[in-house]
Amino acid sequence: MEIALTTPGAAARGARTLRSFVQDALVTLAPEVGWASTEGTRLVARAALEAAPIAGVRLPDEPAERVGFAHVVDTAIGRLRRAGTRPEHLFGAPGAEAALLAEVMRRADELLAARGLVDPRAGGFALARAIRSRPCDAIFDEMNAREVLLSGMLNFEPDDLVWLEALNDRARKAGGRGVSVTLPLFTGTSLFAEPSDDEEAVGTVAAALEKRWGELENGPEIDWQHLGEVTAQRIVRAANPEGEARAVAGEVLAALGSGIPPEAIAILVPQLDDTALDPLRAALEDARIPFHEPRGPSPDTSPEGRAALGLLSLAAGPVTRERVIELLRAPGVHAGIWVGERSERDAEAKAALLAHRLRDVPVEVDRSGKLLVEVLRGAIEAEGRGDEAWMPAAIERMLASVQRVAAGQTRAEIATRFDALCDRLQLGTPSMNELGAALRIEAQRGRSLALRAIGEGSAAVRALRDAARGIVEAALAVGMESTPTKVEEMLAEIRRAASGSRIDGGGGRAGAVRIARPTELCGMRHELLIVTGLSPAAYGPEGEGALIDERLWAALPPGARPKTARERDRVRRMELAWAMGSARRVILSHAAGEDEGAQHPIIARAVKAGVSLRQEPSSRVSRAASRIDPRGAELVALSAGSLPAPLIADRVSIERARLAFFLDPRGEAGPFTGRIDCEDPALSAHLRACVGGDTPERPISVTNLEKAAGCAFAGFARRVWRTRRSEDALEAADPRERGNQVHAAVAAAFAAARDAGGKANRQKALVAARDAAIKALGADKEAAPLRREILTTAVADALALVAHGLAEEGFSFGLAEQPFGPDELPPWDVLPLPPEPGIDGQTVFVHGDTLTVFVEGKIDRIDRADGDKRSARVVDYKTGTLPKEGEQGSLHLQLPLYAAAVARALGVEEVQALYISADKRGAISASPTDRSLEKTEARRRAIADRRGDATRVARRAVLGLWSGRIDPRPQKSDICEWCDARDVCRRPAVVPEEIEGDAEEGAAP
Repeated sequence: MEIALTTPGAAARGARTLRSFVQDALVTLAPEVGWASTEGTRLVARAALEAAPIAGVRLPDEPAERVGFAHVVDTAIGRLRRAGTRPEHLFGAPGAEAALLAEVMRRADELLAARGLVDPRAGGFALARAIRSRPCDAIFDEMNAREVLLSGMLNFEPDDLVWLEALNDRARKAGGRGVSVTLPLFTGTSLFAEPSDDEEAVGTVAAALEKRWGELENGPEIDWQHLGEVTAQRIVRAANPEGEARAVAGEVLAALGSGIPPEAIAILVPQLDDTALDPLRAALEDARIPFHEPRGPSPDTSPEGRAALGLLSLAAGPVTRERVIELLRAPGVHAGIWVGERSERDAEAKAALLAHRLRDVPVEVDRSGKLLVEVLRGAIEAEGRGDEAWMPAAIERMLASVQRVAAGQTRAEIATRFDALCDRLQLGTPSMNELGAALRIEAQRGRSLALRAIGEGSAAVRALRDAARGIVEAALAVGMESTPTKVEEMLAEIRRAASGSRIDGGGGRAGAVRIARPTELCGMRHELLIVTGLSPAAYGPEGEGALIDERLWAALPPGARPKTARERDRVRRMELAWAMGSARRVILSHAAGEDEGAQHPIIARAVKAGVSLRQEPSSRVSRAASRIDPRGAELVALSAGSLPAPLIADRVSIERARLAFFLDPRGEAGPFTGRIDCEDPALSAHLRACVGGDTPERPISVTNLEKAAGCAFAGFARRVWRTRRSEDALEAADPRERGNQVHAAVAAAFAAARDAGGKANRQKALVAARDAAIKALGADKEAAPLRREILTTAVADALALVAHGLAEEGFSFGLAEQPFGPDELPPWDVLPLPPEPGIDGQTVFVHGDTLTVFVEGKIDRIDRADGDKRSARVVDYKTGTLPKEGEQGSLHLQLPLYAAAVARALGVEEVQALYISADKRGAISASPTDRSLEKTEARRRAIADRRGDATRVARRAVLGLWSGRIDPRPQKSDICEWCDARDVCRRPAVVPEEIEGDAEEGAAP
């Protein structure tokens, strides 16, 4: 909608949007009156809500929720102000909503008046008073222009009419024509409904204006714009929004190819909603069509915008691991202040390493971030990774920088510190390296996507920082600059302000296709208009607002009532018809929704008129799909049988080979299915070094051996690629965190119980064990309630295990958490697994290799026999399902290999092995256990005696990895269910498996 000034007989000049004209006119005529910003009215509404209790109203407890509630109230008050509603009108209306709005409006009026401000939603009333009481020559730009033309507007509110009437009166008294309002007049066939219906909708608005202005001595005039017959070129129907966007882009490309300039093409959308606009933006960008829209994408759609909001979210808390990782990896963030590097590339590299390392830290949510740092530091120290010792300090610096933002007490302090942190991180300020890389990509590929992404990221950060400054300025304007504020409510206010500040007035741009709503295109001529999103309920009235119901509306005076839904529906319908009637050609498009039987009235009318229909396929590779870019054309050609590019052909060949491998359980592995070619001596040596176990200084752990015995690929992925599933530890207990805590507590508790006398003084031993477990876990220190729960439970489990051990007969505690490996002194150094001597004295080779495999590990507990130093017992703690006895030495290697390490280190003749588990209720059980002690010990000895079998299986697994055989063929199919490398190997969920009898029948002799 535009307003223009003219002199008699001259063309209109100085066309401006209505809102800017009203604001500038009020500043010119009444400079002492301030114009409150949108952020200011929200702050005033919230201050009015919190000034004193309002009967029947309970405000949300969370500050961020109060921001949202204040926005709802402020929106309702804005609609009432535009209608001319005053607090006294609302005080007389029934209902709690009326009382709430009346009291908030009264308080808001007092706050604004005290600061000399005017709510912009009621600015028309203030302008009308100024026009009638003050000289208006300045409004006419110091020229003798006394005619005002208003075009493109149908949604007239009382707030608009009062100042238009005042301006018309002053212009006529000065000898001019006054104000003329242009309205559409339908003279042909309408696509929206029957012409009489369109005329009825227009007539409703025109009749109301004529009735109101007819009562004036010299009211404004109505000029009619004659609209000819509206014809639709075609209807485009798609299966989903993405298909509709692709079809629209194809129509625009066809129009541009026919010679229509971009600025003569417009695309109508029902709402400026990112959900609906994102597919259209993507399609137009793929087609490389320049376009312009009234507002850009939301700041959080760009990585830089999400990073800026992430800083505030991290400051508001709680600290989440994924949020930290996202900030470290966000483009545009110079993490040098966190990782201690000045060079951009070095900082980026270290930030990437830190982000990758954090994925292995089992802490998902932490209120303060201390737990995340402690667990990271503990993991680095336990693994002996001295090269990663800088990482905990980097996280601490990162958390300290955002906590400084959170420490701000007012909006100004928070915004200032947020600005400073963005500057230190160079967020939104692309470096020369980034710009240079983007320019090189553009030169190579001929597209400016990288530059566009940089520009959008900078704009997103700028929008957020501008929103923060706008909130600070609004708080200063309304006298709330010293009001205490939390960072979480500041974050909510910034999000709200940034989403609204993207509106830029809706003007077009030369050389670009225009995307707009009907209200922004009323009366504007276009060669082609594409009406999108024509679902059954599209282009209807916008939401009324939850606080203004029918009862409240009926209680208001007739001259102070907001428009009803029916009235707003007529306005929206007329705006759409006006925009369509002003175009030479119209194309209608819609996506099939859930309600297949219903149609939008425009679609129904067009179908009845015989307009042709084009169906856009749901798949972009269909032959009938719109081809908007080279990639789309290539996919369509491939689906039609064309030969693919060499790279694609190679990928197809690889996937077919992988499928054939998984479908044939006897098939040989190839280079893409688990076979590494080790003919190159250097590659073979490198592979052996990566797998480990070839030297005493580079052993392989028992855990990795067991993983490789179950599946070679899983073992390789775990050992070489460090692939593992991360079970997140929240403040409450989860299985992995619970197991770690129990292990630490049990080790300290058993050692303390032994030193306190053990079985000789059980009561004293249990007290000492409890104190040691509490100290080891820090359970006596301050912690969050859920965190204290996991520590208390771990201490209780440790005490139950100690009590169980003290009550057992025949064995007593000896050692806990006993490692064997390269860092330990003999006899607890690495465990060698040499080739096994045969019966005839000759060495039995595995895969023909005579190399020894060196193993390391950590034994949960070792018990010594009471009075018999020739016997020992290996104990492994389990919190999940216990392994089967029959699989010991074949799939499960821990207990047999631990028994081998104990037999070597202690020189005992007999070793037993068992599992001890503590369930969530604290009940202790040992396995295996039989009816008699003799049978129980025999079964436990049998597990330990399988160390020979375990040695052969372990050597076979390691030597297979050394030779490059990493086939993803698990020994049992259920291994894949919890495999860490499942997403890497991509083994199908259901594949043929070789039957054991068939394998033996076909095996070589």
